[in-house]
Amino acid sequence: MKLKALLDSVSDLPEAVRGFYQEKDGKYVLQLEGVSEHPEAAALKNALDRVRQEKQTVITERDALKNQIAGLPEGFSLADYNALKDSAGGDINAKLTEQRERLTKQFDTEKTGIIAERDKWKKQAEGGEVDRALNQAMKDANIAPHLEKGFKAMFRDQIKVTQEGDAVITTIEGLPVADHIKKWAGSDEGKFYVAADDNSGGGANGGKGTGNSSGFNPYAKDTWNFTEQSKLEKSDPNKAAQLKKAAGVK
Repeated sequence: MKLKALLDSVSDLPEAVRGFYQEKDGKYVLQLEGVSEHPEAAALKNALDRVRQEKQTVITERDALKNQIAGLPEGFSLADYNALKDSAGGDINAKLTEQRERLTKQFDTEKTGIIAERDKWKKQAEGGEVDRALNQAMKDANIAPHLEKGFKAMFRDQIKVTQEGDAVITTIEGLPVADHIKKWAGSDEGKFYVAADDNSGGGANGGKGTGNSSGFNPYAKDTWNFTEQSKLEKSDPNKAAQLKKAAGVK
């Protein structure tokens, strides 16, 4: 009579044999000693050990291949690999390293170019926003036309351009450009730049006085007058300095 290693029940076994079984997880397991020495058990164990070792070898080789191909371009094929290996004279690792370095350098160069192009267009766009803000501010503050060049030179570099969502914001010292210019136009310095209809005498266009009581600017390109410059520098040096600044003269 051969005893089975695993039974669902021992009720059909002779009383003397039931003691060889032990219940475990709802089953009855035959209790054996020296089972590892049994020829069939030893062969099974050897086969299991061999399978485990082969599995570990496969895992090791897989990991080595994954590290080897890391960084290769997407879609890199076996044909590409073989061609690369042939061109490398068999030293595939050196060739792959060289290729990665070349691609990295190429990427960095293209990235630098893209950033430079972006900054170029950004600067041009911001320049356009600055011009629009200044032109509108000059119109709102009624800046005298013959003083516009000096006015723009004075404020252009003070304007900060930011973006909030789709809206472009232009400010000077935290205020919208138009508000800042309007406030400045009412100051002692700004009054001179305002046209005669809003500020009698300050920045009036036309007239050929000394520049101290009219909009005439002896430093301006179109109204350059050395005699009037000399008179003004003697009689009112501060006003002369303002007119020079307005005309862009250093």
